Amino acid sequence: MRFLDDFYIFCQVVEHGSMKKASEQLDVPLSTISRRVNSLEELVGTQLFIRSKTSLTPSNEGKRYYQRLSPHYQSLAEEIDNLRKDEQDVSGKVSIDCTPFVYDYFLKHKIVELVHQYPRLKLKFIPASDTSVIDPDADIAILTGDLPDSNLVAKKLYEFGVKVVVSKQYAQQHGVVTDINELKNHPFVGHLKNYQLAGYNQQRQQLETVHLFPKVVLTEAQAVLEMVSHGVGFCFTSEYFVERQLKDGSLVEWLPGYDFGKRAVSVAYRHRTLKSNAQQVVLDAISEAFQSHRV
Repeated sequence: MRFLDDFYIFCQVVEHGSMKKASEQLDVPLSTISRRVNSLEELVGTQLFIRSKTSLTPSNEGKRYYQRLSPHYQSLAEEIDNLRKDEQDVSGKVSIDCTPFVYDYFLKHKIVELVHQYPRLKLKFIPASDTSVIDPDADIAILTGDLPDSNLVAKKLYEFGVKVVVSKQYAQQHGVVTDINELKNHPFVGHLKNYQLAGYNQQRQQLETVHLFPKVVLTEAQAVLEMVSHGVGFCFTSEYFVERQLKDGSLVEWLPGYDFGKRAVSVAYRHRTLKSNAQQVVLDAISEAFQSHRV
């Protein structure tokens, strides 16, 4: 229904008093304005403007059309402005799937800033039970490693190395393990569902993999380290998480001759085009939080 656009252009010409001013206001070429007005006059079968070399004034029929149509177009423009304001509003609930460690170490300070900045924003954190998939009830997730769900939209936030560690006391009793397959002979403290470990043996120059069967499975990385610190067995975890303990000697690294590569930490969501403003500001805040840790 292109004639609706033509009537809008007609109203703008009347309102601004000339085709030139309407052209500037609408950012439409003057020739297009003139052509559309002429087409509209042909459509309605009457002259809408009285033209002279120096002026352009609406005819009686033009005034009648303008008086009937202009209030509707003004109302439509106001509603469009209101819709745009609604689109810019940040409100509603966003559910975030992440581990307690990620929240405590990376996110909590940024989240405090976020809820102060957007009073109508509500956040729900879902403790991650599997860091490779997004919880069904979550809008956004912080995931690690390769993502099996190809439907997710993901942005890499961070990379971390992996260390295999035991307590100092356990290492004194059992020595330092240097072959990945020897891990099967020791109790494994698992975190969530990460039970497979692959590393590049730098001496043999080959990739080696072992599938582990945990003695204990815990959902929080801190709890895993506490269990290992009490001499229960070994775990593999982010090097970032055990940096201090390795330096002070309370934990000992196993498999020092292996390179376990880097694991990606990504923020993921399901639909690129269906994000709300609330979800977008949360995504931006998460990215900023991890960025600050890289600086």
